[in-house]
Amino acid sequence: MPSVGRLPTSAPRCRPFSRNSPPAVSRFFVLKAWLGGAGLVAGLAGMAWERRWLVDVAIGLLAVAFVLRFGERRRE
Repeated sequence: MPSVGRLPTSAPRCRPFSRNSPPAVSRFFVLKAWLGGAGLVAGLAGMAWERRWLVDVAIGLLAVAFVLRFGERRRE
């Protein structure tokens, strides 16, 4: 009797994550991700607590993250 709910043993195994090195990311990717995340959190907290200065800080963080995307453009 075949096992129910299992693939046949001849089917290749599919690994969701390979053991190869992670793909290369741009040099500003991590910095942009942190700035964007911090800006989002600061903006939401500023709106929730009604602190205008915190919203202004969030706008500044998001603006820096936006400007950094032009720093990674390759010159061809």
